[in-house]
Amino acid sequence: MLRLFSTFPDGWSGRGLFLLRLSLGSATTVQGLGYLYGQHSLTIAMAALSLAIVAAGILLLFGMLTPIISIAAAVGSSVLAGYNLGAAQILSLAFTAETARTVLVAAALAMAGPGAYSVDALLFGRREIIIPDSPHPPDDDAA
Repeated sequence: MLRLFSTFPDGWSGRGLFLLRLSLGSATTVQGLGYLYGQHSLTIAMAALSLAIVAAGILLLFGMLTPIISIAAAVGSSVLAGYNLGAAQILSLAFTAETARTVLVAAALAMAGPGAYSVDALLFGRREIIIPDSPHPPDDDAA
């Protein structure tokens, strides 16, 4: 089951998760902007998908709803990368390797969570649970 929160590790683990988010978020943002501004025959669907990929990349950089956004970014990035390619180009090794790398990083990020250095950690992070004392002592005669 996909969960929206984790234990939000800090230290080296948290920094590693931040680097994963930075890697996937910046790659998808740059890819979306590249397709948005680099294509001369930009269709409405491709423009919408490019904007969605840019938004997903920015959300990943900040660590907002990381498990859901990372999977959406991987799917959208793969669709966007194959949008103008023919069947022979989609089956090429370069496209397959790049798509596999994006999907694997997104899957790792979705499973591990955003880490302590994220907006998710601020919203859903560690909380101290205080259990109040019982208002009256237990009844020993009930047993």
